[in-house]
Amino acid sequence: MPRARGHRLVAFFLIFAGAYFLPMIRPAVGQETDWGLEQDWDSPEEWALAQRDEGSAAPPARRDRQPTLSSQAGSSQRSAARTPIVRLASVPNIFGDSFSRGGGLGYYDGEQPGQYTVIDLPPAGGGGRMRIADNNKAFPTDRVFFMYNHFQNALLANPVTFGPGETASLDRYTFGLEKTFRDGLWSVELRMPFCGAYQISAPGATVGSEHIGNLKITLKRLLYTAEYSAVAAGLGIETPTGSDTTGAVYETDFTVHNDAAYLSPWIGILGAPNSKYFYQGFLQLDLAANGNAVDLDSTRLGRYCEQNLMYVDLALGRWLFHEPAATGLKGMAMLVEFHYATTLQDSMMLTGEGRSGPVIFGNLDNRLDVPNITVGLHTEIAKTTVEIGGVLPLRTGRERMFDAEVQIFVNRYF
Repeated sequence: MPRARGHRLVAFFLIFAGAYFLPMIRPAVGQETDWGLEQDWDSPEEWALAQRDEGSAAPPARRDRQPTLSSQAGSSQRSAARTPIVRLASVPNIFGDSFSRGGGLGYYDGEQPGQYTVIDLPPAGGGGRMRIADNNKAFPTDRVFFMYNHFQNALLANPVTFGPGETASLDRYTFGLEKTFRDGLWSVELRMPFCGAYQISAPGATVGSEHIGNLKITLKRLLYTAEYSAVAAGLGIETPTGSDTTGAVYETDFTVHNDAAYLSPWIGILGAPNSKYFYQGFLQLDLAANGNAVDLDSTRLGRYCEQNLMYVDLALGRWLFHEPAATGLKGMAMLVEFHYATTLQDSMMLTGEGRSGPVIFGNLDNRLDVPNITVGLHTEIAKTTVEIGGVLPLRTGRERMFDAEVQIFVNRYF
């Protein structure tokens, strides 16, 4: 891939986002409200406060403080079915698609001359770097959640010269909390992933890690609300709480320390044009703030900075049925999603000398473009939702991050 391709993609999407979304940051004058009257609100805050006076058939007072956006969804079942803000709040979360191999390790086989082997080095205990479009929506909510992801044949130990090698699957378990504040226009989210045990090996080499991933903190701000659409933006901060990656190449020990933090600015759109169909989209940058120290035996080779990434996530869904006033099973919906990830610059490489020859740390594939398709079923029972989805890769070779992914998410709203 040409080196400038990632930068052109970033420029294109940022220009598109600015041209499309920025004119909407201030709601249009004279929006039609749920009462069929024309109102002129000066900001999303005033619009949100007005929408919360759900018990009245008359237009609400513009500046009276009312319950938060998140509490409105459960306060009046009769008006919930017809209130625009509640329709947006009830849109199912996008499933997403999140797996990153991080860097890799390349070395020459000391027993079979000419054989070159590449082994994946998944960062942060295998938890990888997370994206905003995993079990999320462009709308602040109050919830606790649990996520299970199974990545089939996600880790590779590939003797490049003489054909395919060993693969290993990975299981990730994520616990999270999202809480709104400032009248429901903001939220802060915490995610903590843990991974099942894994060890992957190749001739003369082994790689393993502990189970702890990186704690991610995400700030979300509702920027714009129309009758049946919303725009939100925010920033994610991934902190280096995860485990180091360790291993050995022909008795030469190595450690890739988990030191790096990541910054993830994002913007998202959410829409529900009618009672059956809905859509979502996210654009995110995933930027390494610093690097991970790499040690080979007792020698510090330097700091390996992972490549910056860009994610594009789009989802379209349809309610199979939806009864917001029901006390038990409220609805089921199907979603189809497209996910794309790309590297934004060439990978850096760190080289040291092992007992069998040079040992190289870095993304030995360099530039990658990874498109995937997700299909999922959303079920809503009272204040709990259960999502079951599957992810299918669209590429082969090293741009195929796994053979398949299974997702099971549980969200409890309050």
